[in-house]
Amino acid sequence: MGWLKNLWRRLLNKTTIDEKVVETYNELKEDVVDVVEEVRDVLDVVKGKVTKAKLRALTKKQLQEQAESNFGVELQSSMNKSTMVNKVYELYHNN
Repeated sequence: MGWLKNLWRRLLNKTTIDEKVVETYNELKEDVVDVVEEVRDVLDVVKGKVTKAKLRALTKKQLQEQAESNFGVELQSSMNKSTMVNKVYELYHNN
C-alpha cells in the first residue's frame, strides 16, 4: 500500500510541475506579444509614421501639396483644415 501512496504523490507532483510549466509558457507568450507590439510602435516612430498631430502642424497649402504629390488627390481649398488633416491621414493609412 505504501508504494501506491508514493506513486500517487509522484503523479501529483508531476501534475503540479506540468501546470506550472504551462502557466509560465502562457505568461511568456503574452509577454512576447506585448514586446512585439512595443517594438512595432517604436519602429513606427523611428520611421516617421504620419500622425494626425504631425499633419496638424502643416498649413492647408502643405496638406494640399502632400495629397497631390503623394497620392494624386486634389483637395479643395475651401475645405477646413481639420477635414484636410483627416483626408490626408486616411490617404496615408489606407495605402
